[in-house]
Amino acid sequence: MTQAQEFTNAHAARLLLAGYIIILLLLQLFSFDAFPAMLAGIGLDGVWSYIAAIALVVVELLALPFLLQMKLSKKFLNVSMISGGVALLILSILEVWAFTTGQSVLFGATFDLPGGSWSILLLLALWLLFAWGAWNEIASLLGKDKPRDKNS
Repeated sequence: MTQAQEFTNAHAARLLLAGYIIILLLLQLFSFDAFPAMLAGIGLDGVWSYIAAIALVVVELLALPFLLQMKLSKKFLNVSMISGGVALLILSILEVWAFTTGQSVLFGATFDLPGGSWSILLLLALWLLFAWGAWNEIASLLGKDKPRDKNS
C-alpha cells in the first residue's frame, strides 16, 4: 500500500464524523419546515432562525466532501474543511444557547430531545474528531508541513 492509500486513524476519525454529520443533516432536513420554529423557541427570533437553519444545513452539506475524502480540487477540499469547522461552530453556539431552555437542537425538530450536558459532551467529541481528522490539512494550510530530508 502506498502512503496515499493507507488508512489511518485520521481517516477513521473523518469517516466517523461524516457519519454523525450525515445523521444530523438528514434529521434536520426531515423536519426542516419546523426547524426555524424550534430555533425561535430557544430565543432566535425573526428571520435569524431561518438564516441559522439554512446556514447550518448548507455548511454541514459542504463539509461532507472533506470528511468523505472525495477526490476534488485542493481548494474545494479546503473550503469543505473550513465548512466542517463552521458547521460545528454553529451547532455549538445553538446548543449552548438552547442549553438554558432545556432543549436540544442537534437533531432539528425531528427528535424533540431534552438538552443537557450530554449534547455538549457529544459536540465536544465531534470537535475532537474534527481536530483529529483535519490536523494534517490545517498544518499544511498554515505552512507547517516541511518536506523531510531523506537523510534525516
